[in-house]
Amino acid sequence: MFDVKVNSLKNRMFLTVSEKLNPEEMQLFINTALREASKLKAGFGIVCDISHCDILAENVRQELERFMKELKELNKGTEVRVVNPVTPMVSLQWQRSSWKAGYTAENVTSMRDAERKLDEAEQKAPARMAVMPA
Repeated sequence: MFDVKVNSLKNRMFLTVSEKLNPEEMQLFINTALREASKLKAGFGIVCDISHCDILAENVRQELERFMKELKELNKGTEVRVVNPVTPMVSLQWQRSSWKAGYTAENVTSMRDAERKLDEAEQKAPARMAVMPA
């Protein structure tokens, strides 16, 4: 089971994956998420709630990794994952997939913390751009 939402005003995508996705469900999730991501501007933030997700089968995890590479190619910005501290193997599996895709995400344990982390990242972004040479 999954859910994908975007907030165009905040330039954010919200992903929720609960339970264990089979290959067909993962493909539907990926297609839906990529379609929704195309509605956002480069640098969009992502909140990915995997706090109720189960460990993915290896073939499904490989599709997740491919998806993460595609998100990176779309110039995604900061990604924050909402994880369940009781199931660390799930967050490790997702982090390993993002490492292989060339990035990492910060883990938090609540949606409120995830949104706060994205807000903080957005506040820092203009300051970094101001010191970049023309």
